[in-house]
Amino acid sequence: MGERNTDAVIGIPKISIVILTYNGSKYISSLLDAVFSQECKSRFEVIIIDSSSTDDTCRIARSYNVYIHVIDQLSFSHPGTRNLGLSLSKGQFIVFITQDAWPINSSWLDELVNPVERYPQIAASYSRQIPRPECNPLEARDIYIGAPCIDEIRYANMAVEWQKNDYLRNMHRYISFSNVSACYRSDLLGTNPFDERLKMVEDQEWAKRMIESGYAIHYASKSIIMHSHNHTIDKISERFFDYGRSFKKFMPYDPPARSSILKSSLYEWINDIFFISGDNRRMRSKLKWMCLSPFRRFAAKYGMYKGWKNG
Repeated sequence: MGERNTDAVIGIPKISIVILTYNGSKYISSLLDAVFSQECKSRFEVIIIDSSSTDDTCRIARSYNVYIHVIDQLSFSHPGTRNLGLSLSKGQFIVFITQDAWPINSSWLDELVNPVERYPQIAASYSRQIPRPECNPLEARDIYIGAPCIDEIRYANMAVEWQKNDYLRNMHRYISFSNVSACYRSDLLGTNPFDERLKMVEDQEWAKRMIESGYAIHYASKSIIMHSHNHTIDKISERFFDYGRSFKKFMPYDPPARSSILKSSLYEWINDIFFISGDNRRMRSKLKWMCLSPFRRFAAKYGMYKGWKNG
């Protein structure tokens, strides 16, 4: 079921922005205000795929120049719903952004799309993330490590032995990618859709296929969004279990050794202590997160192990 605002974009847009929503009334106004404030040189359309929200998400969205397509909540999947988004879009480039991500300036879209538009060898690009002010320090540290402030192009010529070997040794780094905010070539995604067997990390599996097909992936550090979570330990364990199950379907590796889980959790704990010590928060809060760190790190690593081993 779909509905389009009567003031919809006239003509064929170059960019289609697809937003997946479910009970996102807390975020949707800020996100759409930021999207429609972009100083973008190209015409774009905005498509919202809503999983039958029970709050005011759709009512709020209707006041903007967007197309709304509602699906049953049970039919949602990260790869499948994004493939649906592509089928609804008209643009030469398709941008996915999640409902709880917020572009922090008016150049987010141009900085994200421009590299893909200018260089045919680049299959897709993705944005830099920064944590929300209320983000816990463990999540914030992970975001800062995974989202540096310098652009990067990831490419490996499989015909060159040393590049192929480096790719195989460091595959997780090469295929690092995030659909929280990402731009794809629509034609390339159309002929190479997301793998709907996967529950999570469909973006990284796609990046792997493209790099192995001779394309490059671009990390756009100047396309910046604010995005983070404050998950409970149970939620962390559940998410990483799903990561592990999904990685097992396409990564050519064995799961992380069970014996290394405790050691790596302790290593992360030590680094968390150093990071938290320099954080600008009260001492009571610092001590709290220092104490929680080993449990949350273990939950993530053991969850990944269980998912990869048993998924």
